Amino acid sequence: MELLVLFLICLILLLLWLLIKTYRSYKLSKRFNSYTLEFDDDTPSIVDILESSYKYLEESLSKRLMKIHIFDDYSKKYIKYSGSKKMLINMNYISRKIIIGLMCLLLLIIHSFFKDNTITLINILISFLSGFFLYDIYLYVVGKYEDKRLDNDISEAIVVMNNAFKSGKSIIQAIDLVSKELKGPIALEFKKISEDIKFGLDIEEAFRRFSSRVNSVEATYLTSSISVLSKTGGNIVSVFDSIEKNALARKKLRDELNSNSSQARFVYRILVAIPPFLVLILLLLSPGYFVTLFTTTIGFIALLLIITLYVFYIIIIRKIVYIEVRL
Repeated sequence: MELLVLFLICLILLLLWLLIKTYRSYKLSKRFNSYTLEFDDDTPSIVDILESSYKYLEESLSKRLMKIHIFDDYSKKYIKYSGSKKMLINMNYISRKIIIGLMCLLLLIIHSFFKDNTITLINILISFLSGFFLYDIYLYVVGKYEDKRLDNDISEAIVVMNNAFKSGKSIIQAIDLVSKELKGPIALEFKKISEDIKFGLDIEEAFRRFSSRVNSVEATYLTSSISVLSKTGGNIVSVFDSIEKNALARKKLRDELNSNSSQARFVYRILVAIPPFLVLILLLLSPGYFVTLFTTTIGFIALLLIITLYVFYIIIIRKIVYIEVRL
């Protein structure tokens, strides 16, 4: 057990090191591409081969899942992450979850092979379902981060649009300017608005779709203002001056509240992290301490009870300590 834990830690560190090296190489290549000569060498690298193989596997699995129509309704849940209503794009999320679940199952088989343990049906279900729902946790965390980033960037987009209107540009030109000047999720959202307008939607409907994708008060306020201006007309510069002042005031107030509630969030994270940290310490000191939980029926029942109590513990601590700021 000690050797397996050490092997997994070394494997994770090696993968993190390879990812960091690959990311740094990619950043350097983007920086120096404009100063280097291009050669007609179409030989793909190992990373490209692995990436193309994975994409082929993912799309093949998605097409097979579309034929059996079991996950059609479930795939619609991921429209908010993909931003598209195409069945194949959303089905790719299901395929990724299945692949991650199979990888966790492979780790279970490798562990049982080295430990010479018998694999039971409950072990298979727990390992596969853990990997299957692990991707949902990742999407939730990334989605929360993107929402917070969008909240901060919408005020910058309003400032850029207001400056564009003051210089005599139209709404479509202001939208294109935001998509080019800013970076991150807000630039992608304004590119989608621009594409919607180019494909025939009017400005009001394009911003309404933008407001439905982005869960933000500023986005709703901006959409309402654009809708009123498109119907009644008026001085767009004075309207956007008011929108800009309100957005910057809300952003300043939100930053102050986040600063004042940072201590409560820190306490919440510490209290949530203590139980897993204690479990990790016990595993390092006594690897066989939790073996009973995974090898007996009573142990599995106790494990499910422990997980349930831990979830309730997180919910109660969050209600008591955590202060979420949403303006």
